[in-house]
Amino acid sequence: MSQETVKHTPGQDGLTKREYFAALVLQGIIANDNAWNVNEADKIVKDCERVVAYADHLIATISKAENL
Repeated sequence: MSQETVKHTPGQDGLTKREYFAALVLQGIIANDNAWNVNEADKIVKDCERVVAYADHLIATISKAENL
């Protein structure tokens, strides 16, 4: 899912579903001391990329289920 496909509802303030889901996944990673090391900048970048991919997959799965 590209950033262009994530749209805000007119008059909406706050996070998109994508941003919200990504924040929840990132929170879980940070909460797990074994999965997160702030001294490894390259790993943090990869983790953040993975977090967005997880959020995109969750949104796609929910959308698919809603269309059944």
